[in-house]
Amino acid sequence: MKYKYKHYLRTSSIVQYVWCHSEIVRILYYCLNNRREAYISKYADKNRITDKNYRKHLKCDLLYCLLKYGALYDEYFLYQFENKNKAYRSRFITENKRYSYYNKLNRQKNKILFDDKWKTYQTFRKYYKREIVCIRTQDDLEIFRKFVSKHPVFILKPLSLSFGEGVSIIDTPEENDIGNLFKKLLIHAPFMIEELIVQADCMSKFHPPSVNTVRIITILTGKHHTEHEVHIFFPFMRMGQNDMIVDNVSAGGIMASIDPETGILRTNGVDESNNEYVSHPNTGITIKGFKIPQWKEAVDLAKELACVVPTNRYIGWDLALTDNGWVMVEGNSSAQMGLHQFCDLKGMRKDLDELCKLI
Repeated sequence: MKYKYKHYLRTSSIVQYVWCHSEIVRILYYCLNNRREAYISKYADKNRITDKNYRKHLKCDLLYCLLKYGALYDEYFLYQFENKNKAYRSRFITENKRYSYYNKLNRQKNKILFDDKWKTYQTFRKYYKREIVCIRTQDDLEIFRKFVSKHPVFILKPLSLSFGEGVSIIDTPEENDIGNLFKKLLIHAPFMIEELIVQADCMSKFHPPSVNTVRIITILTGKHHTEHEVHIFFPFMRMGQNDMIVDNVSAGGIMASIDPETGILRTNGVDESNNEYVSHPNTGITIKGFKIPQWKEAVDLAKELACVVPTNRYIGWDLALTDNGWVMVEGNSSAQMGLHQFCDLKGMRKDLDELCKLI
């Protein structure tokens, strides 16, 4: 039931319109979902949080930055807002402010093309280069049987969840009764099942259990289709850790910023707990300085993808490198902007504002 409920919230045009266009609604939600104490305990200086006056000041500043700059409580710490002035804080595109850019850059009616993974696949099918089917009801049993006969080990993704939630690898040989397995999996419906991506060794070496992807955000400028220019906007690489099967930073993964010209990782790795990694904690592979293989081909693919739905000017493309080249993993029309910024503490509001002037 929870998957159907989340699917509704994610795909309802009314819910999404209200959420994306009403800053007041989002502020109220964030205030009611009061997690200041949890984030203070997680991120704040452990030697100072026992001081009642300091803790009181910190709580007030957290709330002020939420109301003034739209910064969520974790962003406050990840962007190092404490003791910073207005000029510094204003450089960052915060969680609550990013929606104004989506509304400016993307057509609302196209949002479902990216919020529903099956619709994304139908639109960009040729770029996935693997077999994928959609399962919605018990009537899809034969589709399921046919798929698993060819792909006994596959990955399951709920259609409308994000941040790696609900993603799992299913090994059917462990299940004697395919019909029974199908019934068990229906609690996740609607979902897609995908042929596994076999990534190239050069990317797998960071963390073999996960497909380690690059996120390339594209922004289209120009007034008309013939005038469109595709800009690459603060790309980064992601990698899993601790045997997780996804590389999402929100699920515990590690990210590093990519130089868009060279494809070289220009920062150490960081995670959402604000830990920094010179090398991968599980494999020992040095992160900063690694050159993404076939980077030009990845950029060319992202630029080609950006022109498929040109009325959505801001898209984040997740790409994986295989021995046969780059493949599309997902497309995100509301790709988060925070990850780019806390990686090297570079606020990108000015950069995005300059690109918006070209539209």
